[in-house]
Amino acid sequence: MKSVGVTVESDVNGCAAEDLYSFEVVEPTMVACPDDQVFTLITDPMTFDCAADIAFNHPEVAPGPCDPVMLTISISGPGVNIVDEAVTPGAMYTNTFAELGEYMVSYQLVDAVGNMSDCNFMITVDGLPCGWVDDGGIGECAGENDSDYDLENDIYSVTSNGCVQEHPYTSDDQAFIYTQLCGDGYIKAFVEDISNKGIAGVALRETVDPGSKKVELGTDRVSRLFRTVRVLEDYPAFPQMVISYDKFWLKIERTGNTFRALASVDDITYIPYLFQTVQMDECLTAGLWANSTNAADEVTANFSNVEVVESGSGLQGIPGQTISGQEAELTFDVSLQPNPAKDEVFINLSQLLGADVQIQLYNVNGELLRLREIQGVQEVMQSMDLSNLPKGAYWVKVQSAVGQKTLKLIKQ
Repeated sequence: MKSVGVTVESDVNGCAAEDLYSFEVVEPTMVACPDDQVFTLITDPMTFDCAADIAFNHPEVAPGPCDPVMLTISISGPGVNIVDEAVTPGAMYTNTFAELGEYMVSYQLVDAVGNMSDCNFMITVDGLPCGWVDDGGIGECAGENDSDYDLENDIYSVTSNGCVQEHPYTSDDQAFIYTQLCGDGYIKAFVEDISNKGIAGVALRETVDPGSKKVELGTDRVSRLFRTVRVLEDYPAFPQMVISYDKFWLKIERTGNTFRALASVDDITYIPYLFQTVQMDECLTAGLWANSTNAADEVTANFSNVEVVESGSGLQGIPGQTISGQEAELTFDVSLQPNPAKDEVFINLSQLLGADVQIQLYNVNGELLRLREIQGVQEVMQSMDLSNLPKGAYWVKVQSAVGQKTLKLIKQ
């Protein structure tokens, strides 16, 4: 309540007098303003649509001498601008927000003669950015992992609570967060740091099932890179370690069914460490992952400069596509003997002795018929059985870490 005084001076027959008149202004009263509140942005793993479901009660209004009253709400924040919307005191308010950040909520109460009061509180929407999903991880450790996102610094955090990849590597145990990549494109990230002894990196997977086809590139944030490919579901995917000092920028590119994994020290010059054909669906899960080296350790990896970019054209079918508009660098030659062949063909790998090689056989429709992986080539001539294949044309693709060679084969 407020007091307002009016002073009147008069001079009657030389006598001065003052009179004070006062009255009270009664402000309308809200019983209690809502407390500051936090809501989580959730992305649907099927549609990749996102929403934070907002719900709270408007303040109650205490009876006053100047009823009726009007209560209005205003909300300002990322992508939201609501101004003086009339609401019912005490009623439930619901809305959906689609962006992370802080939102200011303001109430104003006005009574019948124009007296006003107001109050404010904050809504914080946290979680992963719109389009990113955290299912708790992949495999037996799913549900035991954590993730976070620092909006101010644009840092993603992925925590593995003892997820360890183990022999025979036919399925995965990982902390994993992901979004969607359809058609051609890439995922890229800088691994800022890794707590304890762990490994973290980027991945393109067909699904989040433990035995899904995948291409991965990771780092221990010291001196080693780990490249991993699973070309068939539930197929062994042995991590291959290479020495690579200070290359903590990681990138995986997709062009059709051809994948290339690269690393860099400066996000300018990228060195290829993997070049591989894997037949996968049009839409993949593109994500960030972390693993513990020991099952007893919690490992947190922080990622910055995360990009998932779709570049467009979709799947291209037959092997032999280009990577980012350029042919993969070829530093070896191979040959088929004999060609045409009947029941067996020999692949000459004389220029790939000691290298890790994958040999694939496709029909003219781009379907994978044969797959052979060789860890450290020791024999120059490698055979492939053709006896149960119909006559016709086929493609033989030989891949190593430095590139690929695709040859046409005729079966008689």
